[in-house]
Amino acid sequence: MQSAYPTTTPAYPSPAEDWSPVWLGNLAWWYYLAGDYSMALDLLNNAVQQRPGEVRFTTERAWVQIEDRKLADALQSLDATYGTANDLPDRSVARAVANWQARRPDEALRDFDAARASQPEWENPRWVKALYSPLVSQSIKEIQDERERRRKAQVAGTR
Repeated sequence: MQSAYPTTTPAYPSPAEDWSPVWLGNLAWWYYLAGDYSMALDLLNNAVQQRPGEVRFTTERAWVQIEDRKLADALQSLDATYGTANDLPDRSVARAVANWQARRPDEALRDFDAARASQPEWENPRWVKALYSPLVSQSIKEIQDERERRRKAQVAGTR
């Protein structure tokens, strides 16, 4: 007599390689927001392997690499899809934060100004804090402070 119930467990995809890259990217971003950068990076690396030209994945991977202070890797991730959507504000701010952390303020200011020109929300610290890490929030505040310092110095120099 055969049982009406299967005797084996169904095959659910357990290895991350079997999961949709979009699903991996979404899950990775939740890990980023939760501060688990190691898991976020693993998931994003897997998503990038499956879709190497996906700008969203390379940009999000750069955000995670910035948290790990892997600034050269972050800039390389951003350059991996250069020209496909280079003008996206998120990418420009990621580049700005990576450059700021790498002690390259001129490049950071240039990239941040390009981003805020097309997406002024980057000027709102509450918006940034809600969507990004404390490191990103602090870096953006420092970039804004530097921009204001330079503006005041320029005004004072023209008098």
